[in-house]
Amino acid sequence: MIKQYIILFWASGLFLGLMVGAYFACPLWKVAVPAMLVLSIATGVTGYNQLKDQAKD
Repeated sequence: MIKQYIILFWASGLFLGLMVGAYFACPLWKVAVPAMLVLSIATGVTGYNQLKDQAKD
């Protein structure tokens, strides 16, 4: 079964890719890029914390 932290790391990478795509293609890139950066950081930190918690067990 796929671990939740792996899905969160995948989502973090997806948000980074969407950030790059929004920079080049989105007319509202000044709003989209910071929003995707915040989402990417939040999901990455959450996934890392879950990975650390699982390693303790």
